[in-house]
Amino acid sequence: MTRSVQIEKVKITHLEEGVIENYFMGDKMIEVDDIKELRGVNLEIAENKPYTVLVVGEDLASFSRETRELLASKEFVGKTIAKAIVIGNLAQRLMANFYLHINKPHIKTKLFTDRKKAMEWLREEVKSQKL
Repeated sequence: MTRSVQIEKVKITHLEEGVIENYFMGDKMIEVDDIKELRGVNLEIAENKPYTVLVVGEDLASFSRETRELLASKEFVGKTIAKAIVIGNLAQRLMANFYLHINKPHIKTKLFTDRKKAMEWLREEVKSQKL
């Protein structure tokens, strides 16, 4: 069952068992409080079970340094299995590569230009957790 929740800067959608989409609105600065609220909604939608995240963002959505550090931290992993970041342009690619190489997230994270391939990878990650 697909279920969506809209918070100020992010639309959260339960796509299928174990997969949640976080769609970041354009022209917004994502701060620590936004991410804490987002994580609470993700857990609620996932019914407090382990889940993967499909991260999609409009142009000009950006993350503060503190937010990137929190997202990458070991303490923030919680029930998140993996994240697939879908990038649509050079600016998003630069920002995502910066996050991966500088912040070094503890959650398994991979970049994709193809949403379908990102979903296939997330499904595999969900399956690997059920063994």
